[in-house]
Amino acid sequence: MEEKPKTLEKLEALEKPEPEMLDPYDVLFPVGILTSLLAAFLWVAFQNSWVSFFPRQTHGNLMFFGFLWAFVSGFLMTAIPKMTQTSIANFFEIFGAVFLILLQWVLNLRNMGSVSVGIFALQVFVLILFVGRRFLQRRQIPFEGFVYFPFALFWGLAGPLSFFLFPQFGSSMLYVFSGQAVILNLICGLGSRLIPVLSRIPGALMPDAAGQHKRMIEIGLYAICLNLTFVLEALGATQAGYLIRAIFISAVAVRYFKVFTRPSVRTYVGWGLKSAVICLIVGYGLLGVFPEGSSLPFLHLVYIGGYSLITLMVATRVTLAHGGYSLELELKSKHIVFIFLILLIGAALRAFVVGSDLVAKGLSWSAYAFMVGLGAWLISWWIRATKLIKQV
Repeated sequence: MEEKPKTLEKLEALEKPEPEMLDPYDVLFPVGILTSLLAAFLWVAFQNSWVSFFPRQTHGNLMFFGFLWAFVSGFLMTAIPKMTQTSIANFFEIFGAVFLILLQWVLNLRNMGSVSVGIFALQVFVLILFVGRRFLQRRQIPFEGFVYFPFALFWGLAGPLSFFLFPQFGSSMLYVFSGQAVILNLICGLGSRLIPVLSRIPGALMPDAAGQHKRMIEIGLYAICLNLTFVLEALGATQAGYLIRAIFISAVAVRYFKVFTRPSVRTYVGWGLKSAVICLIVGYGLLGVFPEGSSLPFLHLVYIGGYSLITLMVATRVTLAHGGYSLELELKSKHIVFIFLILLIGAALRAFVVGSDLVAKGLSWSAYAFMVGLGAWLISWWIRATKLIKQV
């Protein structure tokens, strides 16, 4: 039998919780999946005239402020206390985050987009309070990738601010700031440690290992480079921002994510992560080359194949490790392959078949693929959660 890598053994020992402990991800991850299913289903409903309003902003709000934010909150509220060795999330913190996401459901289904944006600002502020309290207790960042974290929170608040102060931009800058900027900063920052570990790269440092001063300066410069691309986009140099972003992610993928480094053990999660990073690079590269009017299809290659796939692959590890399951399931469980393949199909359909035609029938097929992929992940998560409850 092949001996487990020492990094893997340490990760299992670090992340395995007491069975009776309720982690934030236990609640927030399934709420996030349900939100994404609702957001995707809105396009199917629109195609069949089941809703009376054009759901573009409603869809965007639910995806960024509900689906992705649920996973961001669930991961950080679970990981930050462990990384900083401070108090775990309490009942009011967890269900406060859940309540605000469910409030997004109500507001967006009632087509109250502006109020939804205001609630997102509150969601960001609540997370700042949660993280800030624990950093003040510890007064030390867990690892150098957290240099990106203040940028993510800054853009999270800058999005709603620009939406209300500069209404002429509509929701375009809102999704650049509170969508892309937030998620990419978290992917690059947290991913600099998590992706090599999840991909089982030899010698990958654990998330709880202390950062190095020289490396922190280097990563800080990388973070500034990434965030300047969002400033460029805000100033109107949209294609330049996209192209530089594609080059930047390529550099990060090689330097920090180690996508071309041979892993000690090949895993399905590792393949899913590499596929997602490639989607980010290709998507932003196409956005930088093609005219701005054709941006929506390629943005969905980034959103579905990139953000959503990375989110689910990281969440798979979190549910396995924190749920007390063997990480060997990352090697053996074929459902992981099905999930990332069906998401890649959905991303390809949306980017290269549907295009910019939001009334095209192919849009429903892309939505169906997306819903099947996330629904399959939810079912898998629920089976594992049910087993864990029976064990307790």
